[in-house]
Amino acid sequence: MGRVAVLLLLLVVLAFSQQASPQNQLGPSLNWVVESNPSDKDDGALGICHGDEYLYIVGYDEAPGDAEWRIEMRDKKSGRLVKMWIYNPSKGEDKLSDCVVIGDRLYVVGSDVTPGNAEWAILIFDLNLTLLRLERSNPSRGWDRAERVTTDGKHLYIAGEEDGVWWRVEKRTLNLSLVKTYTSRRAEGSMTGIGINPVTGRIWAVGFVITDKGLVGRIEILTSDLNLSNWFGVLEYIPEGVVFDSEGNSYVYGAFAILKFSSKSELLAYRPDEPAFASVVVGKRLYSLDFDVLNMRELNYLLPLGKNVTIFANVSNISPMWKAVFDGYSIYLAGTINRTNDHRWLIASVSVPVVVNIIEIDGFGRLRDWGIEVVNSTGGVVARGRGNVTVELLSGRTYVAKVEGLGTQITKSFVASDGLRVSLAIPTALITARAVDGFGRVRDWAVTVVGVAEGRGAVGPVEVLGNKSYTVVVSAFGRVFNKTVYVTPGSVLNATVAVPTAYISARVVDGFKRQREWPVEIVEVGAGVGVVGPVEVLADQYVVKSTAFGAVFNKTVSVVGGQNATVVVEIPTGLITARVVDGFGAQRDWPIAVVGIAEGRGSVGPVEVLGGRRYVVTAVAFGKNFTEYVDVAAGANKSVVVKVPTGRIAVNVVDGFGRIREWPVEIVGLTAGKGTVGPVEVISGSYTVKARAFNREFSETINVQAGQEIVGVVKVPTAVINVTVLDDERKPLDKYVELVFVNGETYTKPPINLELLADKYQVRVRALGKEVVQEVVLGSGEAKNVEIVVPGTAGVDIGGTRLTYTTLGAIAAGIATSVVAVGIYAMKRRKKT
Repeated sequence: MGRVAVLLLLLVVLAFSQQASPQNQLGPSLNWVVESNPSDKDDGALGICHGDEYLYIVGYDEAPGDAEWRIEMRDKKSGRLVKMWIYNPSKGEDKLSDCVVIGDRLYVVGSDVTPGNAEWAILIFDLNLTLLRLERSNPSRGWDRAERVTTDGKHLYIAGEEDGVWWRVEKRTLNLSLVKTYTSRRAEGSMTGIGINPVTGRIWAVGFVITDKGLVGRIEILTSDLNLSNWFGVLEYIPEGVVFDSEGNSYVYGAFAILKFSSKSELLAYRPDEPAFASVVVGKRLYSLDFDVLNMRELNYLLPLGKNVTIFANVSNISPMWKAVFDGYSIYLAGTINRTNDHRWLIASVSVPVVVNIIEIDGFGRLRDWGIEVVNSTGGVVARGRGNVTVELLSGRTYVAKVEGLGTQITKSFVASDGLRVSLAIPTALITARAVDGFGRVRDWAVTVVGVAEGRGAVGPVEVLGNKSYTVVVSAFGRVFNKTVYVTPGSVLNATVAVPTAYISARVVDGFKRQREWPVEIVEVGAGVGVVGPVEVLADQYVVKSTAFGAVFNKTVSVVGGQNATVVVEIPTGLITARVVDGFGAQRDWPIAVVGIAEGRGSVGPVEVLGGRRYVVTAVAFGKNFTEYVDVAAGANKSVVVKVPTGRIAVNVVDGFGRIREWPVEIVGLTAGKGTVGPVEVISGSYTVKARAFNREFSETINVQAGQEIVGVVKVPTAVINVTVLDDERKPLDKYVELVFVNGETYTKPPINLELLADKYQVRVRALGKEVVQEVVLGSGEAKNVEIVVPGTAGVDIGGTRLTYTTLGAIAAGIATSVVAVGIYAMKRRKKT
């Protein structure tokens, strides 16, 4: 672009830009300024950057005949020196010229100068000024100096000189690996500033070149890969640096003018003869340092806004090599001044006017028309309004915004920054309160949101403050039901107070689950016969009772809200049927009773009784009581048999041969007869039976069991004896028997079939004048033939007379003696002859 064309364009822009000048209420305001005088020689602050908490100022201090690297770490709020780092890499004019903070690292660039040589120095620190790395670059092996640095967050772009005359840009990674270099050899000169357009991503390098007409300003635009995209020169203008606004417009400033370019590198405004040594864009304004004054300009046409602040009073010989940074709250400036040949560091913090939007919203984020008031740190009111207020405040300063709504005041402290929107939220919410029964139905009961609203059935929605508890009260059934709810801002709370109602019915049944017409009552609620209800009640514990059989039966039930409860009171009844039977199981017409309940003959019932109890059933027979006990459970149908343990007994009297005899016989105490008695019905037990025979009494004990029919026998142990009398030859001697004596009885003839009691007897027999006694043992039922031999009774019957052999022997002996004598005589004669 030719010089004439550029000048014509600048005149047109200038003429148009002077048409309007916005009015301002505030101008820049100095927060603090500090001097640092490391030595009484030539000390210089050349660059400044910031982290979250601290400022980092880089430059140099001069020892005798030498200069060394210096970094100061200062507090943002006060400028107080926190820490410093000093290092002299070599003998020469060693200087640090610029810095940038990326994350938790501080990157610093500068030069290490030795006689006849200078090289780039790139340093990495942590944010506590601990050196982590030092990298040197000396591409020309001559006079190489690193002047400025910028970053896109991923790479470093370092601007400086190569061989003392050529512009050079290096692109490095954050670990300092060299990615690419760019060297401009169009003319000798010096690069004074570098920046990255936030919209286009292009890199703007500014500085000057030396021509035959003198120093000429130069701008080169590079891609992110360091390829030249565009360049142009500006006559009679030496740029010091470049800054950008949010739309991608570029502002090149220097000692003699300020220029504005579009994102397409078109010149939009030109302010000549207005020095700007350090500049930053804040919002819609450009702030530029003119020696000791910080000026404020609007961005459209770079017109001064008439508000400025003197930064350095009573200071002369201020160096134009300044650097400014903005952290969102304050502009920080660093440079060098000369106080009577003593160059010192000068660091300042300035607040600038920024636009802050203050709105008041409710808990739902809706803009509301409540009153707003903004006060500064001294309590002075700086702005008032309603709903939505835009106010100009000083950046970095603390303000308090207040809003009052719904009877409460909300305050919020904030630090002003450009474009800040401060929302003052009255934490409102909405409450709807309802009274419902246990079934979730809205009821026409009194409902109150305490201190807010009241009605019947339902109230609201009503607007209330959030972050607060409210009590909803419902009155029903003569009681009060409370519910405390916590309301969060922006919530629509349906506060339902449930009165825990339920329905309760009661009925009474017997042990067989049959509903009965007995009285039933829900205590303090209602009563009926057989059934009561349904009745609406509050959830609670209730007693249901019924009366039957002279007893009261209770049942306690707990009902909960929404329950339709039926309570059954069971009277634990059962049935008893009783009958009386004899020992043979035959029902008899004897008296029987369920004691205290019912009575009859033979049987009784069924009769209804209470279950869970023991009952006594009694029958009367034979003058005795016979009892059974029965346990009756609810719903049981019990059949009870009272058994009278009867049996039957008959008695026969028999002889030893088992023959019934007509002897007297009796069942003692019951009956008597001859030969046989009975049968007789008796109660089971032992009975004595007796018989009489042979002038003696015979008895037996008979045990009779229930249902047993016994024929008892009284046995008279008789036997039969047949007596035969024999002679020695065992021939009958009956006709010669004179007597037989047996058991006290005398017989003239041997007795035949003589019945005697079984025993031991002596039988005495006399015949032919001779007696014999013989002992005989008779067993019961024994028919015994007894032969009794009468010794000495054998003989010969002559004419009805027995001549015993004894008699005959005597006769014969006499005869024999005579014969023998004759014989002996004869023998003797025979011998003699």
